[in-house]
Amino acid sequence: MDDALKQLADEKRNLERRVKQKEEEREKLIKNIEKFNLENDMTLQELKKIVKNKEDAMVSHDIMKLEIKKIQDRLNDAQNEVLGLENKKNQLELSMGEREKEISVHNSVLTAEYKAAEKERHKTAVELAERENKVRNLKIKYESLIQRKQGTEATNLHEHS
Repeated sequence: MDDALKQLADEKRNLERRVKQKEEEREKLIKNIEKFNLENDMTLQELKKIVKNKEDAMVSHDIMKLEIKKIQDRLNDAQNEVLGLENKKNQLELSMGEREKEISVHNSVLTAEYKAAEKERHKTAVELAERENKVRNLKIKYESLIQRKQGTEATNLHEHS
């Protein structure tokens, strides 16, 4: 029986040693699991940061694209406005050129009419001066005739008296 007890004691020690080894192994595995869980949590946090940064970058990229589109639209609008204003300027310049030609032609017509009217006025003034001279000459002749006639009548009266 002693042998059986010794054998049982040996078996108990072996079992206790194996239990102790298994517990040590278990603690080692728990530590590894905790270490892996910590690494996993840190990796997940880092992944979340990376995903958030990526999403922020994508949002920023989309915002930039929208701003670029707005700027391009404003640039296109400004270019269209400039082209419209240049066309309007060219049309105004053409209209001004045509209007200047019309004014020049009208000015030439008015100048010609003025010269013709001035020539007519001068002709009329010369004609008036000639008629006034004729009237003066006729007046002088008339007065001369009247004086002669009065002189002859006075002489006749003196002779008859």
